[in-house]
This record gives sequence, C-alpha cells and structure tokens, in this order.
Amino acid sequence: MRDSGARRYGRIAASGALAAAAFTFVGSQFAPSSGAVTAHHSRAVPHVTQAGNCSQDGGKPLGGVYRDGVVAVPACGPRPLFSSCNTTDNCPVYPYPGAGTPYPGYQCAEITARYMWYRFHAAERLANGDGQAAVYAAAYPNLFTLYHNGAVGHAPQEGDVISMSGHTNFQDGDGGHVAIVQSVSASVRTKGTGTINLVDENDLASGTNTLSISNWSVEEGINNYSYFEWLQPKSFGLAGGDVSGQVAAGRDASGELQLFMVGANHSMYTRYQTSAANWSGSWSPLGGAFPTSDQIGVATNQAGELELLAVDNGGAMQIDTQTAGSAYLKWTGWKAFGSSLFPAGGTALNVIANSNGQPQAFVVGTDAQVYTSWQPSSGGWVAWRAIGGNFSKDGSLGVGINVSGKLQLFALGPTGQLLSNLQITPNAYGSWHGWDPLEGGNFPGDQGAAIGADENGKLQIYAVTTTGTLDSSHLTSGWSPFFSMHGTLNRADFVATGMNLSGKQQLFAIGTNGVLDSIYEVGADEPTSWHPWSTLDPADQWPKTDDVTVTEDQTGHMHVFLVGFNGSLYSTYQNASNNWMSFASLGGAWPSE
Repeated sequence: MRDSGARRYGRIAASGALAAAAFTFVGSQFAPSSGAVTAHHSRAVPHVTQAGNCSQDGGKPLGGVYRDGVVAVPACGPRPLFSSCNTTDNCPVYPYPGAGTPYPGYQCAEITARYMWYRFHAAERLANGDGQAAVYAAAYPNLFTLYHNGAVGHAPQEGDVISMSGHTNFQDGDGGHVAIVQSVSASVRTKGTGTINLVDENDLASGTNTLSISNWSVEEGINNYSYFEWLQPKSFGLAGGDVSGQVAAGRDASGELQLFMVGANHSMYTRYQTSAANWSGSWSPLGGAFPTSDQIGVATNQAGELELLAVDNGGAMQIDTQTAGSAYLKWTGWKAFGSSLFPAGGTALNVIANSNGQPQAFVVGTDAQVYTSWQPSSGGWVAWRAIGGNFSKDGSLGVGINVSGKLQLFALGPTGQLLSNLQITPNAYGSWHGWDPLEGGNFPGDQGAAIGADENGKLQIYAVTTTGTLDSSHLTSGWSPFFSMHGTLNRADFVATGMNLSGKQQLFAIGTNGVLDSIYEVGADEPTSWHPWSTLDPADQWPKTDDVTVTEDQTGHMHVFLVGFNGSLYSTYQNASNNWMSFASLGGAWPSE
C-alpha cells in the first residue's frame, strides 16, 4: 500500500498531524463464582474508534486501561506543537505514568510502548519504529517471538506489533514505522494471504491503515517500506504455545474421567464425568495460584486417589490429593515441594505410572535439566533428582513404558534433535542410562514429542517437522529411522495419541486449515502402515494452535477435548460403532495463557 504523504514515521523526529483514535483490545477472563461462567473471545480482538485531538494534552501521558480483559489506549499524532516536537527537550511525552524515558511527541513508537505497558506490563524500550519489534523481542524473550516476512504459518495476528523499514537491517534514515495489528482477514490465518488492519500514530488522521499480505509476506507498506518484522506474543500461542489453555484428564477409582484446567484467575478448576456422554453440572474451583499456561500432571496413587502436580507462580511444584477415590471435589489442599526449582509458566511436565503402578513425575527445571520424583509405596513423594539434559520448558516431555517394562523419556534438544533416556531396569525410579539421540528427524526446537504404543505394547514416537508434516519412529530391536506420515499440520502442534475401540493407534492434530485431522493404523504390528489423514468434522473450526487432549474412559471409548474460539471447552467421543459424535460444549471461558 502506498502512502502519498511526505511524513516521517518512526524516527525520534517527526512531522504531520493526526487526530486521536482509541485502541481497544478485548481479551478473555475466567473467574467463575458459584459455578457461573461467562464466555468471552479466547483470542483478544482489538478495535479502534475515533476520539478527540491530542494536541490539547500538552505532552502528558495519555494513559490506558487493562481491566476485565480489555486494553484501551488512545492513538494520537506528533503533538502538541507540530513544529517544535522533534526533540524530547521541546515535547517530552511519557508513554505511561512512571515511564523512565520520554518520546518527542506522540510518535508511532510511543503508542506501541504504551500498549506494551498496559497489555503486558513490559517497560518502555526507546527505539525508532523500525527497531521497536526487535528491541522488545530481545528485552522480553519469554513474552514475545520475532517473525520476519515469509515465515510460513506465522502471519501477523491481532495484537502483534509490526515494524516496517526500507532496509534489510531495519535501520532507516527516517526511522521507519511501527503499528499494532488491529485485525486480519480470515484467509491470512489459514493461507497467509489477505489484509491486515493497523492502528498507529503519526500516520493517517483516522489512526488506522491497511496492508496486504500474500503467501505469508506483507506487501509494500506505508511510505513504500518493503521490509517487515513483527512481535508476536507467546501468550497467543502462535510461537509454539497454547492458544486456549492446557487440559489435563485422569481416571479415579471409579474409572470416570475428571478434567482439570487453570483459569485466568490462576485457580485450578475441575469437572468430572457422570456417564459416557454426560458431565457434572459446572466447573468447580480447587484453588491454587498457577500460571494459566502451566501443564498439569495427573497421577493415580496406589489407593486409587487422583493427585495433581503443577508449578505455581513462584516456581514451586504444588501437589493436591483426593481425600478418597471418587471424591471428585474433596481434596487435601495444595502443598509445595521443590521450591524455585522450576520455571513458572508453560513448564514441561509429565506423570506416568511405573509397571508396578507407582507414579513418577518428570519436569524441566530452571537449569534446563530434567528432574524426576516418584511416590514410594509408603506414600508421599521423594525429593526431586536431576537426570540431565538441556531442554526448553516450552516443549514437552514424552514418556512411555516399553515392552520390557522400563520407562523411556523423549524430548527435543535446542537444535531440534530428538533425544531419549531409558530406565536401567523396570521400576528403577532414579536409575537412567543417559540421554542419547534418535536417528534422523527434523523438528522445531520448541516442539514436543507424542508417544504411542500399538496393541502389542511396542512404543512409537511422533513429532511435527519444520515443514508441517508428521514424522514417526518405532521401537524394534532399536529405534527405526524416522519416516514421514505426511499431513498438513502446524509446526507448533503437539499431536495427541490414543487407542480406538478396534485396538489401533489413532492420532489427532489441528491442521493448517483449522480443522481437526486424524489418522489411524491399518493393522496390528504394522508401524509404517496408516490410513490417510481425514477430518472428523469439516464444519468445525478450531484455533490452529490448540493442543488436542485425548484419553480413554473405563469402557475404552476415546474422548477428545479442544477449546474453541469462544474459550469454551468442547468434547467428542467415539461410540460403540467406532463413529465420532458431534462436539458438545463443556463450558468455561479459558484464557489464552
């Protein structure tokens, strides 16, 4: 899109006038009281409305608000005095009260700094417009990922901050430009082609603008800029996280399924199965204070009671235990052990029962090593013990029991190589051979590995490649080279595995077109023979970065859980005829992270 004006956009010197607009960012919340849940959009959607002229504000902070999931910040122009606002000495504008660094007037970089503060509490980073995205990405690597033009599957999305430049090094003489993505057309998300709508300062009087995108690349932009990079919040999932909350499931002594999720108020919530197709009436709080992106470990102890493990906001592992089997809503309360060993938020965590039935937990620590703890027959959990490795907390730990009864761990290293660690003998909780690479594989470094087992108990591992296909390796006398199972998946997908009623492995993942795709084995003991990918229901559309949760109930029926665009949790299950029922809502309004 060409701009006919002679304005300058992102430099710490500017010209031009702009009437004010208000930028409103609508998010999601989940804080039920008395079991009542109100649904909101699971992905925040910004809006822009016309407001007054900022020339009367005298350079003081315009402020903003973040309340009830809404961010609102007004957009202005290089004011209050057009001719004298080229330096901070003449027109110091602080993006928010208490900011340490002023901008010279209401520059394009000023609104993004203000937005970052009120949306993410990220302190201002003074930079020209062309450098704003990169500067925040470097300053807050746990919050944001920086993407460049042509990043397949990672088009700009609502709420992203996009820098524009005329040079590959993003160092323009005029400072470039920066804006906030207001909305995108539907085809941008699925095909990387369409339009993106912006809100900005020091551009048009409306406070908005529109750019075209084709084949995952933004086309010629404002002021003929042709190079683009954008800052994408990891909390929106498009950087390998989860767009809609983590779902955990377990079976208690009665065999019924019980679900667990963390709400936006950081409390744990649960809902339980009353029959194959029916669930308890509402989500019930279990308390606690957890990051909304946390993975939740679910164990069944030898008394048949469920035990929950999750890392709290302070980095301590918390455990809560049912007071008796089938006591769905009766728990001992959260108790911590292993304080500050673990990163808060997105922690890679997995729990499995050893061949003797005793549960064992695995988690990535703050030092990137894997730690393990287990529950002896006397009860309680032993102190955490490091078993090495160098892994990202944003990935996942795969774990299974091989045919010899030994636990086997899988995780991706920082270069995308898949590594495995094997118990020395069955039930030898703290004795491991060490981490060894599996042959081949080409995976994103932040991706997790899914573990399945055929009807003979032989393990098979699955991971999405950098090109969006699914690769697999299976255990024979050793691990086979990886082979392709094809598919059109998202790089950030964590593929879910289950066993259908016919005794065949079945896999599930959200495809690049936003539908739930599945593939299942042709026959027993044929690890490389699979039916083609198919869609459960083409009419259903899901957030592309949804993590699919699959589990079997006591009758062997598979249940699949996904969070929809409205933040509600949905479920489907396989009936006695091996057919899948329509998705039904289980309610809630789950946060993006």
